[in-house]
Amino acid sequence: MVTALDSHRSVKLWRRLAESALTPRRAAQMIVALTLAVTIIGGVLIWLVDHDEFPDLGTSLWWSLQTVTTVGYGDVVPHATSGRLIGAVLM
Repeated sequence: MVTALDSHRSVKLWRRLAESALTPRRAAQMIVALTLAVTIIGGVLIWLVDHDEFPDLGTSLWWSLQTVTTVGYGDVVPHATSGRLIGAVLM
């Protein structure tokens, strides 16, 4: 459950990020962190939504990593429309 204090902390964090100078190192760190977060969130979402095709979290995270990096081996694919939508957003 998100509380007002958590929301306030998030706002403070975003303000601090916006106000500080963006160096190449910081930009790279932000890109890595965002890509990692998107990969994990995508893997968990597809596991929850299309549990028939993705019976375990490891398979889901593998699919998510393939999708984010646009490798797409095709060994695991979502068949449900909701799963395909998650894949489209992830790409």
